[in-house]
Amino acid sequence: KFDHGIIATIEGKNISHYNKVLELMNTLSTYYCGYAEMASIVLNYEGFLHNVNTRDKIAACIDIRTQFVRKELKAAIEEGEIIDLFTPEELANILFGYHTRDLLNRRIKNFNKSHIDVSASTMEKLSKLLVVR
Repeated sequence: KFDHGIIATIEGKNISHYNKVLELMNTLSTYYCGYAEMASIVLNYEGFLHNVNTRDKIAACIDIRTQFVRKELKAAIEEGEIIDLFTPEELANILFGYHTRDLLNRRIKNFNKSHIDVSASTMEKLSKLLVVR
């Protein structure tokens, strides 16, 4: 229920398109880390998508986030902020896939670093590959 507000806030910031994507990823990491229920929902998307009572809400959530990220990545590529090694769709899948996998790994093993720290480190490394300097 917070996605529209989060995205509106990020869109209003005077930062690059790519940094808007990173801002969303950081915000989601913070929520996942602070609210175990949110991480649990992410790890149960498949089940929720097969339930008639939750399908529309979960699909809308996924769609809102994905559309925003793809739009900002497309603009980042077009404006030369990042290289076009990946399409916006591919890069969005990489970003969201990474977050989901890290949450899953945390259920399997007990990590010393928080999801926020690991995510920030990974996003920084990815930026080194993508951002045009």
